[in-house]
Amino acid sequence: MDRKGHVWFGNNEDASFSFYNYINVFPKKKGVKFGYYTLSKDKPENGENTQIAGGMNEAGLAFDFNATDLYPVKGMYLKKEFPQGDKAMLSYILANFKTVEQVVSFFQTYWFQFGFRSVQMHLADRHGHFALISPTGSRILKNSPFQVSTNFDIYGKADSTSCWRYPIAQTILKNQSPSLEVVTDICKKTAQGRHTIYSSINNLTTGAICFYFSGDYVNSYQTTLHSLLKNGRKSYALYELIPQNPICQVYKTYQSKGVEAAYEQYKHLPLATEHKRIVLENLLEFFTMEKNEYTI
Repeated sequence: MDRKGHVWFGNNEDASFSFYNYINVFPKKKGVKFGYYTLSKDKPENGENTQIAGGMNEAGLAFDFNATDLYPVKGMYLKKEFPQGDKAMLSYILANFKTVEQVVSFFQTYWFQFGFRSVQMHLADRHGHFALISPTGSRILKNSPFQVSTNFDIYGKADSTSCWRYPIAQTILKNQSPSLEVVTDICKKTAQGRHTIYSSINNLTTGAICFYFSGDYVNSYQTTLHSLLKNGRKSYALYELIPQNPICQVYKTYQSKGVEAAYEQYKHLPLATEHKRIVLENLLEFFTMEKNEYTI
């Protein structure tokens, strides 16, 4: 929470690089309380099931996930199957809850029948409350200025030194009030090169949203949840929303003119050596791993 009382929520999405990342927008409809957006990889449909990568709703509730070691679910025998099934759980949370306390209570009653054994959910709400939910348990922070969650099970007291990013974020937030610039700096300094697909930053107080893509922390897509919702139920490929991004420019050239033109454009990108290397590695990973095109 910053000095004005605004609550900020930032995250890096780390995985094999792909252009198939989507912002999925769900306006409020009959039977639910809030409109919201979700993030998904591979296809928009994954923004409506257990593959949701994160999201925020109109009430200012947001969540995202960290991968962790595998753990058994504490008290699993006491937990119920959600009546609408695993695929509906994450969407239900965004459509109906406004506080982290509600989400923690929900998971004390229900749990996924499949999966969610090697992942940690981190949450925040507009009131400045933070929470963590993992197979080992949950916690709620009501009077903390910030919460940092990375790839180790915090509630289960796993070793924080196992993740190099944790102390970087902790140190910055102890010394600076969060803002778009500060959270951007955290995302940049904790990014894993070509393994960080995008960074998302939400202001839970105002609904402002900012995305960076493929290591480019100069060009961004900035909007508000209100603006997204007023355009109706849609899914957007993230790379299409940041046309100034170097890797997006090269990919669009490939789509329209082919690989030779795209490579020529890449060679003349006015980027620092390290950023240019990340662009090339991400392109190669996408074409070999996602599209299985080994002859480009």
